[in-house]
Amino acid sequence: MIIVNNEVSQPICVARQPIYDAGGNVYGYELLFRQNTGAGNSLFNDGDLATQKVIADGFLLAHTGPFHNKSRYFINFTERLLMEDFAHALPPKKTVVEILEMIDPTTDVLEKCRELKRNGYMIAIDDYVGGPRFLPFLDVADIVKVDVLGRSHSEIFAMAEPLLKKNITLLAEKVENAEVMQYTRSLGFALFQGFYFSRPEMISGKKIGSCDTSRMRILAEICKEDVELGRLACIISSDVSLSYRLLRYLNSATFGYSVKIGSIERAATVLGAKNLKKWLLAAVLSDPEQTNKAMEASWISVQRAFFLQILSSKFQVGLSADALFLVGLFSKIDTILDMPLEEILAQLPLSSGVKNAILDKDHPCHRILEFIDSIEAGDWDATEKYAASLDLDVKHVGDAYLEALKHSGELMSDASPSKSDNRNVELF
Repeated sequence: MIIVNNEVSQPICVARQPIYDAGGNVYGYELLFRQNTGAGNSLFNDGDLATQKVIADGFLLAHTGPFHNKSRYFINFTERLLMEDFAHALPPKKTVVEILEMIDPTTDVLEKCRELKRNGYMIAIDDYVGGPRFLPFLDVADIVKVDVLGRSHSEIFAMAEPLLKKNITLLAEKVENAEVMQYTRSLGFALFQGFYFSRPEMISGKKIGSCDTSRMRILAEICKEDVELGRLACIISSDVSLSYRLLRYLNSATFGYSVKIGSIERAATVLGAKNLKKWLLAAVLSDPEQTNKAMEASWISVQRAFFLQILSSKFQVGLSADALFLVGLFSKIDTILDMPLEEILAQLPLSSGVKNAILDKDHPCHRILEFIDSIEAGDWDATEKYAASLDLDVKHVGDAYLEALKHSGELMSDASPSKSDNRNVELF
């Protein structure tokens, strides 16, 4: 979630949900906007020009992560927003205009869609459930988002069959398990979105692979409270990739050291144990051998970690800021390693307080993790309720999330593999 404040409008909340292709690659993200966390508020004020600036600000703030250079951003448009040309505030090469389900396919609306397509924008139809009302939209749509939540195979097939005969990309939204994912893919769906991608597919008898074993050893070592700087330097020195990435990081323009840092021991001394542990965590979580789903989860995990650390003084859960950092960091580790959370945490030397905060649904910290889940899912009703129950002000939450986004972007970008060196982003 991103919350943007300016002198004219109320806080704007933005959640970002990944959309994957059939190969598990990140195709884009849906950005879910609300004027504030109150569910009763309209999406935008009538004729408020400040709204256009907020959309642009939210888009640019969300434009981060390991796949931002090649991703499309799906943005919901009300009829007013569509007809008043707010889409032109966003780059056509990066934007998918989502037509909300309550918009009627009038002559003016359809012509506006055609105009946007002529200008390079893509058009998506949101929450498609079939029926004659949507038919006119199918002549202008590039993507149709089919709501598959709670539907049988026959119901999904009935909705998809007419679309499969057209030159339209099908996106299965609200995918919650592997079985639905596999079925929709077999029908010809090309894009997928839903909670399934935030949860691992449990495979009975799965063992940790050699790459994961190495990462687990590193994670286990750096989670120790009494880890020594020399020991961290030895761990890094034993891994060529980590050594290269650390030296590249410290010799980058970010630090601007006048003298080149040429040894791991010197690098460790310059960063210090605390900062080195954080960099090493980010480097391990951004491992180039990860799947796209795991890499996206890694970025989210680091954002959650910084978010909890920044707001630590607001939470009365008996955990320090550093402990809350670990709670946020490992709360998504099951998606990264594709294993049950209990099995992973059992192999890490985390304190019982951190483990209980993640696993125990009765622990007061579990409500905080659910709060973050609601933010990331764009569930504004739940977000508002959690914020109130935690005695959090929306502005404080927004400021903390923006700061977490900034810190995680800096840390993960510099810890990520060098194959993504090109950070020049072509927006328009």
